Amino acid sequence: MRRKKASTAEAIVSLYGMLGVALFFSLLLESTQGLLISLTSIIGLIIIQIINYRGKRIDHQNYVKKLQASDMAAVDLMTGREFELYLEVLFQTLGYGAEQLPTSNDFGADLILVTGDKRIAVQAKRYKGNVGNRAVQMILGAKKYYGCNEAWIVTNSFYTKAAIQMSAKTDVLLVDRNGLLNLMTKSKTLR
Repeated sequence: MRRKKASTAEAIVSLYGMLGVALFFSLLLESTQGLLISLTSIIGLIIIQIINYRGKRIDHQNYVKKLQASDMAAVDLMTGREFELYLEVLFQTLGYGAEQLPTSNDFGADLILVTGDKRIAVQAKRYKGNVGNRAVQMILGAKKYYGCNEAWIVTNSFYTKAAIQMSAKTDVLLVDRNGLLNLMTKSKTLR
């Protein structure tokens, strides 16, 4: 959603810029010629905006392809936000509907996956160390908050003993580095 708002704001600013150029030329030349120049300027700026919009769409498609081609070494270098986006693309490739949640005030989940009548709250943990039981507590809250049937934590690392024990008692699925590698391999065979 943020991209759409940013694009709308950029379009509004560009429109005001175009109107400003038109007004400038009209006042400068105070004639029909000035109006003609300003209309030509507006048309030119509109064409530039269309080209920029198409370029951004192409960049997004390239970004998705880049994420799909990522390997574990690339995942290890990602930021937390990039890892969330990577998981969204990964799970979509695996056939899930994926809804990205806001980066702040997400109530402990980063994605909501949908398959059939099942909703799954997913927390993404791109870590260098082991993920602790605090993550399990957070995803349990998110599961309830978002009305999900299941709760998963996906990491490029591993889990502490306490996290494993807590997840066993609470039915939270822990996907560790090996499980993530399996998902990545499966997604590459589906493309």
